[in-house]
Amino acid sequence: MLSNNNIKIKPYTHKSMDEFKEWSGILKANLTLHKHKLQTVVEKNELHHTIKRNIKKELKEEKSTVSDNDIKEREKETLEDMNELVYSIIIMHIDHKPLLDKLMRDHQGNGHEAYKYIASKWVVKDNHTRLTTIQAKRKEHEEDGIDKPDLPGVTSFIEKLTEYNKQLEGSSYHYNDTVMVTTILDCLAQHEPSFVRSFRTNNKDTLGDLARMQDCLLYTSPSPRDS
Repeated sequence: MLSNNNIKIKPYTHKSMDEFKEWSGILKANLTLHKHKLQTVVEKNELHHTIKRNIKKELKEEKSTVSDNDIKEREKETLEDMNELVYSIIIMHIDHKPLLDKLMRDHQGNGHEAYKYIASKWVVKDNHTRLTTIQAKRKEHEEDGIDKPDLPGVTSFIEKLTEYNKQLEGSSYHYNDTVMVTTILDCLAQHEPSFVRSFRTNNKDTLGDLARMQDCLLYTSPSPRDS
């Protein structure tokens, strides 16, 4: 019979990233000190190497001949038991009914999956915060506009805008080529409206292709390099 070593952790209320970081840190510290070394179960869904060693020792005491299959079966059974123990430890320290209901419904008896689910909620929120921060920086960059309508100024603006957009790839904030081209030309038009009107008229086939538009804008004449 596995024991929880009377682990006591502050109840988790699922209110903030900071709370989760503190709670998960204390949880893992307790599991690391647990006699069954449960931290590897919660983090990797694996038995600690000392537990595996004990399993082999116990089997050799029970049987004269121990096969690899015997070891795998015992390890599997032990991991299931330890997952149930980790699950019970987590459940006893949750003070958030919707989260508790979700864990009991979808991850019953599986401590690793229960912990992974809780952590995933903050990964998503943390990623959303990161994306909105990058999006805000990109917007500020667009509002600042092109410093000078010459080759270095336009090139620098495009490179920085492209870098922001690359970091937003896969999100709803990401610009496709058409939007990137429109943004760049709109910013350039603040300095050179006649040039941009002419460029749009004469290069319609490039306005949906960022790479081709850049080649035409920066490396054909007339272009900002001629300023």
